[in-house]
Amino acid sequence: MRDFRDRLKDILEANAQIAREQEKGKAAFESTPLIQVWMVHHRMIIGEAVRSIDPAIKHTTLLFHGGKSLG
Repeated sequence: MRDFRDRLKDILEANAQIAREQEKGKAAFESTPLIQVWMVHHRMIIGEAVRSIDPAIKHTTLLFHGGKSLG
């Protein structure tokens, strides 16, 4: 089973991949179905990783940041 650090690494890597792809611009995204699927895939990786993080860790993180959104 993957631990918290592995999940966090997955989130950061997927986010970096999305950021690099965004540099191509909105027109490239809208005109290329492969990019669209690729972006959805990486967002799913982020969602899966976040869902798998222990709720106690998520709660502690929110308390540390004063309950404010980190995004």
